[in-house]
Amino acid sequence: MNEALKRVATRTHSFVAADREISIDAGEPFYDLDSDIVFVHSVSLDGYLGVLQPSTEAWTPDGFTENRPTRYTLDRETQTIRFYPIPDGAYTAKLRVAHLPAKLSLDDMDAEVEVDEKYELTPADWVAYKCFSDPDSDGFAPGEAKLAKERFQEAVGEQKRDVYRMKTGPSARVHGQRVK
Repeated sequence: MNEALKRVATRTHSFVAADREISIDAGEPFYDLDSDIVFVHSVSLDGYLGVLQPSTEAWTPDGFTENRPTRYTLDRETQTIRFYPIPDGAYTAKLRVAHLPAKLSLDDMDAEVEVDEKYELTPADWVAYKCFSDPDSDGFAPGEAKLAKERFQEAVGEQKRDVYRMKTGPSARVHGQRVK
């Protein structure tokens, strides 16, 4: 089940939290992100209006200007965030992130799965796919495995569209079966 929840979280960015903060120091542009963060939806500075603009590595400004940060970029390999321009003072960055769900354990039978009610069967479809596709198990059924995987992929696609609609509002680009 934990593998299924992780797949849903990394493919849909739907486990959202708006409670992450980073204390920014003057002269330091790089900061580590928590290991459970899979995507940063937005960043704002406490006490300032608006959000920082996301950037890519293709657009890397000079590394010498110091001012209030207006942009950020993420490095997935090192799990870090970099602010541009280099911070000229102390700030608090407020992050809205997609994160991995808390792992389930047999030791905590009261734990709740962090899945929206609408999609609570999505992880179960992945678990069913894994069970039905294992040739060494008693429940080996390739046809059922294929159906379970198709249901999982369809539900993940629908969840991705819902997350994208939430971020973009009534944009015509996200209506239909294809998220661009």
